[in-house]
Amino acid sequence: GGVYLDMDTLVLRDLSPLRRNRGFLGTERVVWPGERKQRIDAYRFAIGPLLSALRWVAARTPGGDRIHLRKARWYPREVNGAIMGFAAAHPFLGFLLGLTAKVPEREWDIPHHLGTFLLQRAVKLYPGADLELLDTECFYPLGPVASTHYFRRQRDLESLSRRVISERTYAVHWYASVTALNRFS
Repeated sequence: GGVYLDMDTLVLRDLSPLRRNRGFLGTERVVWPGERKQRIDAYRFAIGPLLSALRWVAARTPGGDRIHLRKARWYPREVNGAIMGFAAAHPFLGFLLGLTAKVPEREWDIPHHLGTFLLQRAVKLYPGADLELLDTECFYPLGPVASTHYFRRQRDLESLSRRVISERTYAVHWYASVTALNRFS
């Protein structure tokens, strides 16, 4: 048990109030949840690409965080494992490990398959009622790609903070993958 934080997170306030939950995971707004990648439907071929294009434009437009925040409800809400916490011996952890052990070796190198997509599936299949799924504003106020606004030069950083961070924001996952920081590794 304990709290797990990816290295690309910034804790803004004490996480102790979250310990009232035996287990917690944050949710984020994404274009492509794992289950959507498997389906052959209008979302995969029309809605998803349009949402992806809107997110791309918003990420590259000064002030595009406003666009993202206004349209966030259009994006599916899914769990992300960048920030999570569990009591010692929480049954979800064993459940997740059991599902992980069943993933065929040929699927191990599929991007996000053993991480985020497996976690999303595990949460949907988990029979317990002892797992709290927190709103996006708790850890992921700007989702993937839109989080590039954290790294832009801002004329009014205070204004961006007021728009993005709420009193319910405990930490911010800033998605290092969207920055050019990886060129330094």
